[in-house]
Amino acid sequence: MDMNAVTASLELIANRTATVPMAQVAPVTLVSAATAYVQRVSKVLTVKVYLKGLVKEVKLVCKYTSIIAGPGKIELIDFVKVNEGISTTITCTAISNPILDSQDLILTFDGAVVPDGLSVVPNAREYRLTTSWVKVLTELVTIECSIDGVDVKRELSIAPYELPYFASNEDVLLSWNVTPTTIELFWRAWNEDIDRGHGPVVNYRIKLGEDGMENELLSNSTLSYQFDDLLPDNDYTIMIAVVREGLGGMGRWTTLPTITTACGVPAAPTLHLSSSTSRGATLAVQFPSVEERNCRTVSATLQQRLEGGNWEVVTSVTLDETSIRIRDLIPCSSYRYRVQISSTGGEGNSEAVDVETEAEALEMVRNLQAFPGESPATLRLTWESPDMSDNQCPLDGYVVRYEPSHYITCSSSGLDGTARADRTLAEEYIIQDLEHNAQYSISVVAVGMSNSTEKTIVGYTSFSVSFMVREFVVIQEKQAECKLSSGDKPVFKTLSFVLLKGSTLDKAYLQI
Repeated sequence: MDMNAVTASLELIANRTATVPMAQVAPVTLVSAATAYVQRVSKVLTVKVYLKGLVKEVKLVCKYTSIIAGPGKIELIDFVKVNEGISTTITCTAISNPILDSQDLILTFDGAVVPDGLSVVPNAREYRLTTSWVKVLTELVTIECSIDGVDVKRELSIAPYELPYFASNEDVLLSWNVTPTTIELFWRAWNEDIDRGHGPVVNYRIKLGEDGMENELLSNSTLSYQFDDLLPDNDYTIMIAVVREGLGGMGRWTTLPTITTACGVPAAPTLHLSSSTSRGATLAVQFPSVEERNCRTVSATLQQRLEGGNWEVVTSVTLDETSIRIRDLIPCSSYRYRVQISSTGGEGNSEAVDVETEAEALEMVRNLQAFPGESPATLRLTWESPDMSDNQCPLDGYVVRYEPSHYITCSSSGLDGTARADRTLAEEYIIQDLEHNAQYSISVVAVGMSNSTEKTIVGYTSFSVSFMVREFVVIQEKQAECKLSSGDKPVFKTLSFVLLKGSTLDKAYLQI
C-alpha cells in the first residue's frame, strides 16, 4: 500500500532500542485517499529524529487506520451494564466514506426503531458517526445497529444486573430476642448459590412493615439489628432487602415471619372504699386503659391480707367493673384489700385499702338456766357466753333483767310489776330480795358495742317454810284450792300440797 495515498492518525510506538520519549516525536500526517471501508495496517518505518542537533535513525512501528472503498461498517455496538431499573447508555458507531448522515444510522431497541432521543457525534476526520441513547434497563432485550439502505448491521443482547434478594423467607432469620419494647434480629448472609440475583452484596436494609422507616446497615458483615421504642405485646412485620454495588442496587423486600414483643408490666389500678356495713363493703375500682395494660391478655383479682398473713385471692374481677361488692364479713373486724392486674409481663397492684366493719348485736347467751337459791326469795342463774365465731365485737359484760309475773301463793300481797336490771361480768348471777313463792320473767343480755338479743326464761322462787293461808278451800284431806294473783287479774288455780304436821285452818305448813 502506498503510504502517500492514506490519510490517518498515526500512533507511533517507539522500538525497544529507541531512547527518545514519544512526547518529543513530531506527529506524522499522511496524504488522503478516497476509500469506503476500514482496515487495520501495521508497518515498520525508519524515521530520522533531530534531538539537540544530533541526527539519529529510529525504527518505529506505525499503526494506522486505512479507509478504502466499500459500503461502510458497524464498528461498535455496546452498552453500560447497570442494575435493574437504572438508565444505561447504548452506543453504536459506524465508519463510512463519505461519513454517514445522522438519519442513516438506525438503532433498534427490542424490535422497535428508536425514533428520537438519540445523541449523534460525527468525526469527519475518521469518517466515524456515533449515536447513543439513554434507556432504563429492566430486562433482557436485543438491540440492533444498522446502516440505512445497505445490508450492514450488528445485534447485541443486553440485560441489567438482577437485583439480589432472598429466595425464601423461611430460613432467613437465625434467631431473635424480644423484650416489651425491643426486637433484636439475627439473619444469615445472602448466598449466590441458593438465593436470587447478582452480587457482590455491599449491605442490607431492614424496616418495620410496609410504611416503616428504612434502616440501612453500612456493612454486609452486619447481620443483626435491634428495633427500639416498640409497643408491648404487639405484632410486628419485619422486612429485609439485600443491596448490591452500584446505583439502585437494592433488591426486593423479603417479608419475615411476624414477631410479637413481650408483655410489659401492667399499670396499677386505683382502689378506694365507697361504703361499709357490719357484714359487707363496697370498693370503687378504676382499671388502666388498654394501652396502659401493656398486654392483650390480662386478668384481675381482688386480694385480701389478714394481719400478719400473705395476700390471698378473694375473687376474680372483670376489667370492665367499676365497683366491687364484698359480702360475708364479720362485724367489728379489720380487713385489708387490694386489686391486682397481672399478665405474663408482671403484676400491677393498687394501693391497699383498709375496711373496718360496723358493730352488730351479739348472739343470745346460750344455755340460760334459773334455779331456786339456797335461801327463799332468791334465784341462781347460770349461762354460757354467746357464739362469737361470727362476730368479733367485744363483750363488755351481761345485764340481767327480771320482773315478777305472778305469785304461786294464796297470799293477799299484790305484784308491783317493777322490772329491775343488774350488771355482771361473770356467767353466773344470784338474784336476791325477791317475792316469796313467785314466778319471774328473767332475761340476760350480752353487752358490747351493740347489745345482743335478749334470752328470756321463767324462774320460780322457792316456797317459804311456812305462810298464812288466807283463802283456800279444802277439797279433800291433803288438797286445797287457793286464790292466786297474776298482775291485776285474779285467777283460780288448784294447788296440790301436803299439809304437814302442826297445820291448822289458819296456819299451814305446805310442801309442794
